[in-house]
Amino acid sequence: MKSISFSGSAQEVVCILGKNGAGKSTFLKLISGFVKPNFGSISYRNESIKSSKRDYYKNLSTFIDGKRGLDFRLTLIENAKYRCRLKGKSLDYSFFNKVADLLDFTQKKIEIRKLSSGNKIKASIICALSTKPH
Repeated sequence: MKSISFSGSAQEVVCILGKNGAGKSTFLKLISGFVKPNFGSISYRNESIKSSKRDYYKNLSTFIDGKRGLDFRLTLIENAKYRCRLKGKSLDYSFFNKVADLLDFTQKKIEIRKLSSGNKIKASIICALSTKPH
């Protein structure tokens, strides 16, 4: 990947599209901090994330493939509460339920490992949004 520039607005949901091998997953891993860039930098609010790491990660939520980010031994509610705590937030149950309702997800108290593949993906999306990223 070369010379990527990206900007988004508060509470905007963005979908990254491209051909196989174009670098979509790598891009998301880079901005999520799972992978460090070989060169260049990543900025958040015109500041390198190296100097604003805490604020950056507290306000970011990514969804890559539905296979990462959830503890499959826990329920969706437990995962969402845990993820919020990691970001220094509390779970807003009203918001959480609205997102779950929008995705027609009712299995909030079932362990993630017992869900169908499609519901695991929905659970990942709900969990990512439950932190109310900016």
